[in-house]
Amino acid sequence: MSFSLKLRKTNGWAKEWLSKQRPSGKAYKETVHQEKITARLNLDHLREKSRDFAHLERAVISLINLPLPD
Repeated sequence: MSFSLKLRKTNGWAKEWLSKQRPSGKAYKETVHQEKITARLNLDHLREKSRDFAHLERAVISLINLPLPD
């Protein structure tokens, strides 16, 4: 599937885009669909193709490895 996504400065743009990709009348609901979508993600591919994803991943790992405050 080839598509171009224009980022907008509004809340919920991703949910709106995901809903438009679904059959008519079948809106995206994260409680129903998020697990299925994320299970299909290829993290190795994302790391290789997206510097932004790789940066996000490194930042999260860095935060996880910080010592807990007293």
